[in-house]
Amino acid sequence: MKFLYILIGCLGFCVLQSQNDCQFTDDTLYLPHLSKTINASCTQITTKNNSKIQFFKQGNSYYLRIIATVNLYFGKTDLLEIKSGNKSFFVKNTTQFEQDKDHGSYTITIFKNYIATLRDGGITSIKFGAAETKYESRDTEAVRKMAKCFYETISSK
Repeated sequence: MKFLYILIGCLGFCVLQSQNDCQFTDDTLYLPHLSKTINASCTQITTKNNSKIQFFKQGNSYYLRIIATVNLYFGKTDLLEIKSGNKSFFVKNTTQFEQDKDHGSYTITIFKNYIATLRDGGITSIKFGAAETKYESRDTEAVRKMAKCFYETISSK
């Protein structure tokens, strides 16, 4: 009987550990502010409206790319506000680039302290100029979990 409890405990621990593992893939990322493409590790989620939120790491540099499927303003440059609950992160002179006719993207450099903010609150909405895109609570929670895992990965170095 004691063996059974130990076995169940070990299996439970393994399941919990596997739920906390970030899945990184190697990918390329175009950095518009530097006009260059880099190779980086990426982790991502897809939201209910088929947008993607991606975290990239290359060495000690971190990037966030949001691939949007609503409020498309290809080529427009404006203020991007990323909301996490009652906190906001502002990026001036952000351009939305066209991925294809149904997807636009924003790519920004982020710092470890902002990843910690996303770890705690996820992304509740993004505002580009006057247009705001709100995320459902399950998408916000998915971003929060991904940011937590990403933060733990970059902090363990």
